[in-house]
Amino acid sequence: TTLSYDLATDFPGTGGWSNNVDGDNITWRRVTGFGANGTSSCLKIDNFNNVPGYVDEYITPPFDITNVISPKLYFYVANAQSSSSSTDVLHLFISTNCGQTWTTTPYNKSGATLSTAGVRGSSFTPSGPSEWRRETLSLNGLFPRSNVRIKFMNISNGGNNTYIDEITVAGTTSGVEAASEIT
Repeated sequence: TTLSYDLATDFPGTGGWSNNVDGDNITWRRVTGFGANGTSSCLKIDNFNNVPGYVDEYITPPFDITNVISPKLYFYVANAQSSSSSTDVLHLFISTNCGQTWTTTPYNKSGATLSTAGVRGSSFTPSGPSEWRRETLSLNGLFPRSNVRIKFMNISNGGNNTYIDEITVAGTTSGVEAASEIT
């Protein structure tokens, strides 16, 4: 089965997505025109104007990997530091009970390890595919599960913008490639 969620129609509040705003109106939002493929919609958190220490979470709708062997999460990220000492954080969590509880994942990047475009003193917008990086996270150990959700947690350091695009869960089921595109 293929799950498909399009940011043009399923961004937050519809299609099972949820979005957490912490303290101000700066949070994850849909932007168009400069996604990983150059024209698609993607998610953006405006850390360039965000308050240091603020946490904003973006949570996928629940998805089912009951029949998926060796599932993996794929997504694209774009980020620039505002200075060599800025350390905005992107951390991923996973829930296997539809978001009642969350488990930390090994994906926890900040500063230079999160950056895909180096230091930019002005508000960062990716200028093309070369400023995006495809990330992979193994979901082994979760098979078989339904009601799986992924949480993208941004912790602002007042650095620069972070973008996420093309969130996909893929694996094999009965010898057939299966992919669930979440964004």
